[in-house]
Amino acid sequence: MGSDIATGWSTLTPIPNSELKSEGEAGLKGEYFSNNIFKGEPEFTRVDSIINFVWTPKRPINDLKSDNFSVRWTGALKPTESGAYRIGLKASSFAKLFINDSLYFEFSAEYEPKTKYFDTVLENDKSYNIKIEYNNVLSDPQAHLLWAKLDEDLITPAIEAVNKADVAILFLGLSPEIEGEEMEVKLKGFDKGDRSEISLPKNQIELMKKVHATGKPTIVVLMNGSALAVNWAAENVPAILEAWYPGEFGGKAIADVLFGDYNPGGKLPVTFYKSVTDLPGFKDYNMENRTYKYFKGDPLFPFGHGLSYSNFEYSNLKIADQVTLKDAINVSVEIKNISKVAGDDVVQIYLTHLDKQEQNAIRTLVSFDRVHLAAGETKTLNYKLDAEQYAWVSSKGKKILEPGKCIAKCRR
Repeated sequence: MGSDIATGWSTLTPIPNSELKSEGEAGLKGEYFSNNIFKGEPEFTRVDSIINFVWTPKRPINDLKSDNFSVRWTGALKPTESGAYRIGLKASSFAKLFINDSLYFEFSAEYEPKTKYFDTVLENDKSYNIKIEYNNVLSDPQAHLLWAKLDEDLITPAIEAVNKADVAILFLGLSPEIEGEEMEVKLKGFDKGDRSEISLPKNQIELMKKVHATGKPTIVVLMNGSALAVNWAAENVPAILEAWYPGEFGGKAIADVLFGDYNPGGKLPVTFYKSVTDLPGFKDYNMENRTYKYFKGDPLFPFGHGLSYSNFEYSNLKIADQVTLKDAINVSVEIKNISKVAGDDVVQIYLTHLDKQEQNAIRTLVSFDRVHLAAGETKTLNYKLDAEQYAWVSSKGKKILEPGKCIAKCRR
């Protein structure tokens, strides 16, 4: 509901059993073989209500002593609604999809599961014979028969739902299906899985603006594997939660944070830039203006940024005026929880060398510590930075300890 991940990339979901038929039952007939070439009689036959399997760690055939097995599914696709659809198959190893006895595609996925799809028009008074052949030889067997209805109005029902709600929680971001390496992705803003733009896809921005325009309190939850330039959200949405790709218990973790049952204390492990113009091109390997160490601009959210339901105050940062190259640098700082909520903060110590002979990092994170403080509590933290931590690496790859001025900063 709301929008697709990106224009031209419909979110594929398992075809429900209400749309599949086999021998009078809902679903497809599955014939399971204990070899990967459909040899001999199947070990067993059953009707699978939906084709949405990940056979890890348990294989579909009991006592199977290898990863070699195959499954043939047959039946009919009988859509309850006419319209334009995208039909897809996601699988590991080797797979084929037949519709009305015609091979629509076959593929091999030797390193990770692959998704293939085609667009077609289906009519609700017709039956389409379907056959899937899946041959597994790998250790992560899986197969999924998927679809999406195209040209569907996703925003209107989303806005209707928002108008009935007290708060709108928008889950926005990307997908491992479209961001990665060497992927068959042809979308604006993506180059074979690499990112040629770093903003949210435009259709998601449109949804966010329309939800915000309802006047309902809005929270944005980001689900992504790389930094996003969420400039409009940062200026207009009161709360943004970065969830990344959180795994099976992600929903519970997100709910715990949003309902206040857990006070977050995490920090960004990367810089969130405002625009792709802040970054060098793909083919430029120079470190100038890259990462928090070298970036001279104003980021949207800096490396190490992160808020919680607590507020903290830093004071009395102390460092020796002068040390020799053999000495450790002792740093101390006080942190106080000035809120009424117990919470964690991550104290971060950065060093900047001012007298380097070579161009080098503008700042370097040399130490950090996650600290829990009760409401009103104050703690003094002490850090001992040895020579390894304030050495720098030359263009010849050698660690160098160089005399000169150095600035220490404490950041949260």
